[in-house]
Amino acid sequence: MSMMIEELHLLQTRFRLDSRSWSEIKDEVQGWSFPLSDLLEARPREQVLRQIKDLLGTANLSVASSMLVKRISFAFLIPLTLFSLYQKRVVGSTWNVALLTPPESDSVWIPSIVMDLSEIQEVHANERSSERTELFRWMFQQHFAPWMIGVRSSVNISEMTLWENVYVYIKWMYQTMLSEVSSEDLKRQIGEDYHALVSDPTLSLDQKGTNPFNIFSQAEFADNRKTCCLAYLTSLRPQHCKTCPVNCSARESSSD
Repeated sequence: MSMMIEELHLLQTRFRLDSRSWSEIKDEVQGWSFPLSDLLEARPREQVLRQIKDLLGTANLSVASSMLVKRISFAFLIPLTLFSLYQKRVVGSTWNVALLTPPESDSVWIPSIVMDLSEIQEVHANERSSERTELFRWMFQQHFAPWMIGVRSSVNISEMTLWENVYVYIKWMYQTMLSEVSSEDLKRQIGEDYHALVSDPTLSLDQKGTNPFNIFSQAEFADNRKTCCLAYLTSLRPQHCKTCPVNCSARESSSD
């Protein structure tokens, strides 16, 4: 099954999709780029983290790892959008994703997401729930969890921080999607997909068999982060974000 032109356009403009395969372009790309499979091996992983540290002016490699996961987060938004908005599912035994940085990239570092979408299939209504669970586990348990374990073997950073970095973008994407669709049936379906991903405590997304997103979806963390993403330790944002728990604690103390 192929994508419609308007579907591809949305993924390219909103999530910076480059739909070519990494194997197709890796020998000809200009600029700094790497497949996410590099995060599974110590030497290439540490090269990636040091490059990000230098590029973003981070205080250390732990901060660089948090900024990396923020950029990786956009890779998850592409299959989720295809599933929830267009009823299409990315399939395959492995998920070959790469970050492609153009030569003229500035210090903000906004890479494109290289992802081959030649293998997608239609989602049938009577199998939607089971296919949704399979997609979630395929992305997070089979791929993100090992990438994250690799990163954390090289740096000292909270596992919760990295999962929340992804959660923030997932929440933003689904909120945006809900605000843009007019069909009530589609709104309901999108809402169900979101809650199935972030609110189901029985959904196994990591290698411990738990759903790390579940804690962030609870009411007390609805608007603010539970962890600090460490962006204030980069040259990009020398202050805490508005939703940072550090900022929130300071505001609460000043109002007492």
